[in-house]
Amino acid sequence: MTIPSSGSFKASDLNLELNRPSSAQLKASDTALRELAGDTSGQYEASDFRGKSYFTFSVPNTSKFVNQPDPGYYYLSVVCPVTGGASPISYSYSLSNGTITIQGQNGNTVTLRAYLTNGTGTRTATLTATATDANGEQITDSGSVSISYEVGGF
Repeated sequence: MTIPSSGSFKASDLNLELNRPSSAQLKASDTALRELAGDTSGQYEASDFRGKSYFTFSVPNTSKFVNQPDPGYYYLSVVCPVTGGASPISYSYSLSNGTITIQGQNGNTVTLRAYLTNGTGTRTATLTATATDANGEQITDSGSVSISYEVGGF
């Protein structure tokens, strides 16, 4: 749901946008409420909420260490947290280089694959992801992903 661009709205609309019970108490200092208004430190007013949607999405830095003696393909699943947004939400993913590839995706989870050879090896890339909600609002974020391997381990 997006807060209406014109006309009236109620405190319960703000709560629902923030994925809270409609009757939850709102405090002016609430971080999520300030983020929705687009003002994290100063004063804000009701008009600052017009047309806003509380839609967040991020790509966490993720790594995996494998202690396997055999060369081969190793996999890493990355879950990109999403909050809010109008359903359905679509996702797209890309990587910065070819040492790690995208094996598959299921919503906000992407599975990556890297081939590791004998000895010590690390494959690192930047994962860039975009989430687009049904209203066309897009959020793009990037994070570092790596898969490491060392014969003998720690």
